Amino acid sequence: MKKIGLLTAVTLSACIGMSVTGKADTQYFVSGEDDLQQIIDTCNDSIYNRVEIYMESGTYSPFDAVSDMAEEPRYIDFIGMGMVVVESDDGRYESPAAKLRLDGKVEGISFVATHRKGEVPPDDDGAYAVHADYGSQHTEFKDCSFLSYQTASVGMGLTHDSEVTFENCQFTNRADESLKRWKDGAIYVHSDVHDFDKAGARLNFNSCSFVAPAGAHGNIITQELNGSSIEINYG
Repeated sequence: MKKIGLLTAVTLSACIGMSVTGKADTQYFVSGEDDLQQIIDTCNDSIYNRVEIYMESGTYSPFDAVSDMAEEPRYIDFIGMGMVVVESDDGRYESPAAKLRLDGKVEGISFVATHRKGEVPPDDDGAYAVHADYGSQHTEFKDCSFLSYQTASVGMGLTHDSEVTFENCQFTNRADESLKRWKDGAIYVHSDVHDFDKAGARLNFNSCSFVAPAGAHGNIITQELNGSSIEINYG
């Protein structure tokens, strides 16, 4: 991956597949033709090297930005520049448009999970647009949209030390009654399965909209497991 000076990178922000290192932060400018997953896998993000990935307009393949629960979250920001769509067309639970566990932000991106490749098996829970259920996380989503044709558009598991904020985001569940988890609302959130009698998980919504099928359990579905709780705030 070619590196260029910080000033040049700012001036030539449309450069594709390039990275810049300035102080402790690394920036990448990518298009849908670049291997985004390879960049995520090799960017060496850490609390001392926070990574920003700027995504040019286009459609991107699904990506995975998670780490093991015993490890730290990923220190990556994903920032859309223009019409940016991340899409999965598999439809199964294991194939969301994005798997995320971030200490960072996501801005200006549309995440879509369809099943254009075929029908979803009747015993499968169906793909979220974004699945974030892999350990402690502190993520801010801004100006994003989430759309699933199988179930809730976003599925999350929040540990007691997690906080996730959505600002000006749209959540849409377009599933029908033929799908196993069609009633799970526009967003489904549960407390972490490893937490017992824990408080502290925070979920914030500021100027967001929600669409779920008629007959769904609601727009925002929360499941508080093992005596743990989730604090939900609306701005």
